[in-house]
Amino acid sequence: MLGKASELEQRERRGIDYLHADVADPDLLEGQSFDAVVCSFGLSDIDDLDATVSNVRRLLRPGGIFVFAILHPCFPGAEGVSGAWPSDGSYYDERWWRADGSLSTLRHQVGANHRTLATYLNTLLRHGFQLDQTAEPRPTPERSGNRPDLSRLPTFLVVRCR
Repeated sequence: MLGKASELEQRERRGIDYLHADVADPDLLEGQSFDAVVCSFGLSDIDDLDATVSNVRRLLRPGGIFVFAILHPCFPGAEGVSGAWPSDGSYYDERWWRADGSLSTLRHQVGANHRTLATYLNTLLRHGFQLDQTAEPRPTPERSGNRPDLSRLPTFLVVRCR
C-alpha cells in the first residue's frame, strides 16, 4: 500500500512523506516532533504497545494530541465476523491471534493482538497521556443491515488524548 501511495504522491503532490518503519523503534524519527499523531486501526497490529505509546509521547510537541481508532476491545463479533478476541478464549485473554470468521479475511491473513480496554487506557496513563475524548460510534442502519444485534454493542472505539 505504501508503494501505491508513494506512486500517487509522485504523480500528484500533496506534501506527504511515506515511511515504512518500526513504530516501536526508540530511534524512530529522532529529533522530530509533531502536533498530532493519528493511528487508524493499527494498534492491534503492533506487538509492543508500550514502546509504541512511549514513542508517540516522545514525538508529540507540548499540547499535541494522539488520536487512535481500534476495533472495540469488547466487540463480541457477529455472524461471519470475528470479534475482538479469539473465539477459543475470552475477553481477558490478551494475545496474538488469527480471526476465524468467514467474513474476517484480513484478520485471518495477518492476525491481530487482542488487548483489554484497561490495557489500552492504562498504557496511555503510564506514559503521561490524559484522556481528552472517547467515542463509541453507533453503527448506522446501513451498516447494521438486517442485523439488529450489530446495533446493540459498539464495533469501534475512538480515543483522543493529550
